[in-house]
Amino acid sequence: VNLLVGTENGLWLLDRSGQGRVYSLITRRRFQQMDVLEGLNVLITISGKKNKLRVYYLSWLRNKILRNDPEVEKRQGWVSVGDLEGCVHYKVVKYERIKFLVIALKSSVEVYAWAPKPYHKFMAFKSFTSLHHKPLSVDLTVENGQRLKVIYGSLVGFHAIDVDSGSVYDLYLPTHIQGTIRPHAIIILPNTSGMELLLAYEDEGIYIDIYGHFTKETVLQWGEMPASVGSNTGIDGVTRTTAEAQLRVFCIHGNVSETEETLALLQKFKQCWHTGLNRYTPFLPSS
Repeated sequence: VNLLVGTENGLWLLDRSGQGRVYSLITRRRFQQMDVLEGLNVLITISGKKNKLRVYYLSWLRNKILRNDPEVEKRQGWVSVGDLEGCVHYKVVKYERIKFLVIALKSSVEVYAWAPKPYHKFMAFKSFTSLHHKPLSVDLTVENGQRLKVIYGSLVGFHAIDVDSGSVYDLYLPTHIQGTIRPHAIIILPNTSGMELLLAYEDEGIYIDIYGHFTKETVLQWGEMPASVGSNTGIDGVTRTTAEAQLRVFCIHGNVSETEETLALLQKFKQCWHTGLNRYTPFLPSS
C-alpha cells in the first residue's frame, strides 16, 4: 500500500514499493482533508486557498506517474462538488449501496449523494442553512436503518439534524466547561444500529445516543488536549500527547491494548507524525 500525502504546497505519492520514490502529483495547492474512494475511482479533497471541495480521478493521478494512457492525459483530472467554498470538514458515509457526502461549511451543512454512471459525480441531496452554531465537524448516521441524522460539533457542543424534517436539536452541551470547546471526533459506534455515539471534545469523551441520553457512565479522560482522535474495533481512541509525541490508546474496558498488531500500527502513526505529515491516505496505483 502506498501513501498519498496532502501538504500545504501540494499532493505527493510515497511509493513504498520498488525504490521507494516520491512523486509530485499536484503543486501549489494546499490540501486540508482528503480520502481515497477506490470503488469510485476518486480522491475527494478539501483544498485550495478557498477551501473548495474537489474530486480528483485516480486514473488521472495514476497516469501522471505511469504516463501510459494518452486518452486519460487529455481529460480534465478533477471536478468540483457544487460551487462549495469555505468547507470546514466532510465525511463520506456508506449506507447500503448509497455513498453520502456530508459537508460542514461556515454556517450550513450540505448533504450530497453519489450518482453512478452516466453522471459519475456527487449530486446535491439536502441542504441545511443558517445554523445557529457554526459546524466544525460532521457525520451522518442512519437510525435503525430508517432515518438519516446529521451529527455535528460546534464551539458549544454537539447537535443533530433530522434529515427528513430538517429539525435541529442539541445532543450534548458540556456546560461544565467555561467558554468554547474544541470538538475532536464524532464516532458512530458499531453494532448499535446507528443509535449510539462517542463524542470527543477538549480532553474528554462521552457515550451518548442520538437522542442525547447517556449510554455509559464512563467518561474518557486524556489529561491534555489531543492532536487527533480515532476509533477501531475494540479501541475507543488514539491520541498524540504534545509534550513527548506519545501515543495513548483507550480500550472499551479502559485497558491499554498491547497486541503486536496494535503496537505496529501505532509505530506507523508515530513515524508519520514525526515527519509532520497530518493528512495522508492509502493509495495503490495499479500497473
